[in-house]
Amino acid sequence: MLERVWVWIHQTFPERQIYIRSDGRVQFFTFGPSLQATLAGLTLIFLCWVAFATVNVIFKDRIIAAKDHRYQQMQQAYENRVADLQISYDELNGALVNAEDRFKATADSLQAKQNAISGFLNRANQVQASAGIRGNVSAPESLPSLAPLAARAQAPVGGPDLDVEAPADFAPEDSSQLTMMPGPAQPQPRTAKPVKSSFLDNAMKKMAALYESISEHVHTAAIAAVPRTGSEASYAQHPALRVLAEQTARIATIGHDETALMAKTEGALDQGMGNLRNVMRRTGINPDQFQRKLASNEGVGGPDIPLDQVKIAGISDPQFTHAYLSAAAVLNQLNGLSAAVDHIPLTAPVPGSFDKSSSFGARIDPFYLGARDESTVQGFAGTPVDVNALTYDYLAPVGAAGASFPRQGNFYIAVDSGLDPFTDRSLAGRYVLRSWVNDLSPPSVALLTTRVSAGRPTIVFRTRDTQSGVDPASLTLGYKGSLVASAFYDRTTGLAVFSLPRSTTALAAGATVRVTMLSSDYQEAKNVDTIGPGIMPNTRVASARLHVVAGVAVDWLSPAVSGCAQRSQQLIVSASGPRAIASVRFAADGRRFAVDRSGPDGLWSATLPRRLAHGVHMVTATAVDARGRRAAATRGVHVCSR
Repeated sequence: MLERVWVWIHQTFPERQIYIRSDGRVQFFTFGPSLQATLAGLTLIFLCWVAFATVNVIFKDRIIAAKDHRYQQMQQAYENRVADLQISYDELNGALVNAEDRFKATADSLQAKQNAISGFLNRANQVQASAGIRGNVSAPESLPSLAPLAARAQAPVGGPDLDVEAPADFAPEDSSQLTMMPGPAQPQPRTAKPVKSSFLDNAMKKMAALYESISEHVHTAAIAAVPRTGSEASYAQHPALRVLAEQTARIATIGHDETALMAKTEGALDQGMGNLRNVMRRTGINPDQFQRKLASNEGVGGPDIPLDQVKIAGISDPQFTHAYLSAAAVLNQLNGLSAAVDHIPLTAPVPGSFDKSSSFGARIDPFYLGARDESTVQGFAGTPVDVNALTYDYLAPVGAAGASFPRQGNFYIAVDSGLDPFTDRSLAGRYVLRSWVNDLSPPSVALLTTRVSAGRPTIVFRTRDTQSGVDPASLTLGYKGSLVASAFYDRTTGLAVFSLPRSTTALAAGATVRVTMLSSDYQEAKNVDTIGPGIMPNTRVASARLHVVAGVAVDWLSPAVSGCAQRSQQLIVSASGPRAIASVRFAADGRRFAVDRSGPDGLWSATLPRRLAHGVHMVTATAVDARGRRAAATRGVHVCSR
């Protein structure tokens, strides 16, 4: 191939010579095939460039115009496409906004209904707790919150409809509060066996079971038919609209079921109110007269408003609103009746060696007077309330009165009782009046339950005061950042009993816990002003170590180590274990004489037999739990007399 090209070049461009004669001289130049081919190629390239430049210069305007025309066509096509997309986006956005508004309105209505039902159950549980019922009925967990989906509620529209604010008891996070009016409870002797919950317990259990069953049915309900709110073309173009419409219809179906649930809740509350009325009748109180008295004490409003003109904020369903208002009326009656139960003694005090400084259910209010005139009360300290702002029960009635820096003269005591503000029941009763002068010493404190079982056992310490007496409302136990008030206090034995609630930290086995004990006397409650180095001179704060074991633990509480016991003396021990204590057996000198199987609040007792002779006897208390594990504690009891 190369040879052919080379032959073609030699044939096309043969060797040429140029002769130049000048002044008798001859010059010649030889042009070979290669040089000729090179010059010819360069000449051709030059001519092509000249032709291209000439054409470009001549047709420049036409080329630019053609490019501009093509650009305009592309721009116009792009703008048309953008306009089509904008129209489609506007249509989709409008459809989504409408669907979102419908979904939010439906979700808001359902959320309000769920909050209303949850609030009713929470208030019913609070009514049950305020009545002193022991039960494990807890308010069921609310349905999943729709607040993230319904960020804003749709404002109700209408004519003369009235807007009613939703009750405060179904605020977010289920933090319902029920305002109750009973005052601080006075220290009372312990009752025998715990009162069994009988009136609202069954009703509340039925309500909780009803709520759970219907909630499960509501969540598993079939999806309703899709409402024809949008065109099929829109659904075909945007499938997400169909899904959103289906969910809106499903939530609307759940909202209709909530109305039936509200009606059944009203029935359960009505049944609970009937049970409570029966309990009040057993105590001698006529519930009908009591309700009429409550109605007479309340204000009288304006004209009656039909229920169909009343709306709850966030709820547009008239059927649910009617069911809600009807249930609210029943719950208000139940709330008013339950307030009276807190002030009605339903059990009698325990017989035995407990100090009865006042009769059961009585409230004694002494006033310290300077003359035989009730208008001569000796200042703030002369009233039967705690006047020390540094104490826990400041301004609470404590049943003690006095005079700070009194003048020399005669003083008088006026004792009042008053009536129960809810039932008009007289709070008068028998009492023992004690007096003291210049109590300058705080109470003594000593931990008795130094060895307890793991968990939340009962802790007892002994505190006594020789003059004014221990103020039961001041007794406090502190450990691991928690403060626990005493469950009850016995003035005769000086036992302060603390039942650890579930909100406190459980004690771990094998640990040694440092506990702090606080005890004040009635003089501290009457200290209007403090003079001296101590800010609370009549308060004792002491610390002790508590040993926690994994098994059963028994501690002696009464009688004391040093002291003289009488025949028929009551023996008290504290027993705790990882399992419930089944019984505590008492034996004297190896012979069993009593078995206690009740043990309220972790305290077990027996009576010393009368047959024991004078002298020291070894008394053993053996605690046995449900699994047969046992522990024993022995104390020497000195029997002195009958």
